[in-house]
Formats: sequence, structure tokens, C-alpha cells
Amino acid sequence: MAESRRLEGVIDLPREILVASEALGQSVQGHTGLDAFTLFLPSLADPFAGNWMYLNPPYFDDHEVLGLLGQRTWGRPSSPERMMVLGPSWVHSVVVRIDAEPLGRQSDGLAAEAAGTADAFGQRFAVWYGRFAAWLEIWTPQRLMSNPSGEPKLRGRVFFRIDENVQLTGWGEAFGPVELYHARDAVTLKVLRAAAAKASLGASPPLEWQLLIRALRYDDDRRQSVIDAASAAEVAMAQAARAKLGSVPDKAIEAIIQSANGVAGMVELLEAIDEATGKSWRSRVAARLAGPRNDAAHRGLTPSHETTTEAIAQAIDLVNKYSPRPNPDDT
Repeated sequence: MAESRRLEGVIDLPREILVASEALGQSVQGHTGLDAFTLFLPSLADPFAGNWMYLNPPYFDDHEVLGLLGQRTWGRPSSPERMMVLGPSWVHSVVVRIDAEPLGRQSDGLAAEAAGTADAFGQRFAVWYGRFAAWLEIWTPQRLMSNPSGEPKLRGRVFFRIDENVQLTGWGEAFGPVELYHARDAVTLKVLRAAAAKASLGASPPLEWQLLIRALRYDDDRRQSVIDAASAAEVAMAQAARAKLGSVPDKAIEAIIQSANGVAGMVELLEAIDEATGKSWRSRVAARLAGPRNDAAHRGLTPSHETTTEAIAQAIDLVNKYSPRPNPDDT
């Protein structure tokens, strides 16, 4: 006979998340498609107990599991000042409680079965976390993935019980680098839960926003950054054109879009559809985005830092205009 068991443990995030103080000590629920789980965030540091340098463990009712984790840091206030602990804090580890699939009662092979369950959860959780972090990157300026491809490198340790003994299994890799942000960029509890809900539905951010965020991740590859930025703008404008030409047959719509010839042509097409008045954006987009993109894609040239910055800024303007940033309130 099978028995439902909860696996409990800790997950180390690929990069620290700057979290608003009102979200600390709270929980976020998610679903990988097979597993329901709850993430428990660490709680505020306590300056009156002599601890203002590190966050306290999450509010979690299984003290045995927390005790097995030993002395560790869950995160830290963004300010080292004793009385500033009520500000945002950096979180790099969370407790996870997994409503796992049932495990058999037989002790023979149970450890291996539990370890397999944890490993499979780790792989599914990585996919979920990739979507979750992508939504947070849309709604805050934080960069939460450890590489431009958007594949998270997570490390998890999960405890399970066999015959009253607690054993350990896990998965994953080491931390990525840490970045710095302003306090206003901290993730609120509302945004955390909205991102978790989107990820649990299997929803990823719109492709144009994924491309735009990816462009911002390529710190050492300006050429790829400009290509992705232009692609983001093209995707946003093509979708806007399809929506505006909704009564036109699909084949005709695709032919019109193809004939627009790149990001500058798409600007001209949309301005014509909208019967826009005033100065056209076409020449500016051609100079700041289309030209650098063509040089990078077709001539293999690496743009300067200034050119890359201007190209990304122009792409942001276009994506915001034709595919506004999704709103966490719409979740």
C-alpha cells in the first residue's frame, strides 16, 4: 500500500533575489504540473537579538529539518546598518515543502525511490523556476538567471523519513554571481505570487519580452545583444500588425509583414496602418537599431558599448509601444 509523503528541504537560488521586507517570512505556492509545492522565504533579521547581518530562517513548522540544515545563511539585509533591517533583503535560499507522489512502504529500495523522486522534482522545478524568474525579470529590473540561455542552475537538498530516520537527497549546482540593485527594485509579495501563478500554469512571458530580457543579459556579447533586441522589436511589431489587420486573410497578413523588410520597415508599416501624424520613427529606428543589427548579423561586427545601449533603448521603446509590459495585477 502506498503512502503520500511530504519531502522537505532547502533550495539555493542561482542568483540572489532582492525581496521587499513585507514578503519576508511569507510563502509562495507553485505547481510543476506534477508536483504541488510551497516555498517559504526567510524571515527578517532581528537587530534586537544581536542579528542584523543575516536573515532568520523561514517560519517553518518542521524544526527538525531546519536543525539538520545546520548553521547557514539564508540571505542578508541590503543595508549593513543595524536599524535598516526593515528595508529590502537579499534572499539566496528558501525552504521547500513538496507534496510528492506516494512512496511505497517497503524499506528496501525506498531510499533510492525517494532520491529519484527528489531528482525528478529538481528537474521539473528548474523548468518552473525558469518561467517564474522570467516573469520577475519582466516586472523588475533584476537579472535572476545565471546565464543568457535562461536555463537556471539550482541546487536543492531534500529530506525524507524512513523508519523514523531522516535521510538526505538532492540535486543541482553552485550559485551564480551576485548583482546590485536599488531598494525600489525589490520584489514584492504580490509580484512573487503573480510570477508563481504564471509559472504554475506553464505560462512563459511573451516572446518579445523574453528576447528583450535576454538582450540585457549578454554583458560580454554586445553583438548578440543587439540582434536579440532587434528581434524583440520585430516580434512585438509583427504581432501588433496581425492584430490591426485582423480582417485581412492570414496569408495576406504574412505577405504584408514579410514585405515590410525588417524592423525599420515594420515601423513604417505600422505608422501607415495607424495613419500616424507627426515625425516618423523610421529614420531613428533605422539608425539606432536596424543598422547596428544588420552589421552584427550579416557582417559579424561587434557594436560599441554606446551603440549597444542605444539599440536596446530603442528596442525597449518599440516593445513598450506595441506590446506593453504584462501587468502582475492581471494574473
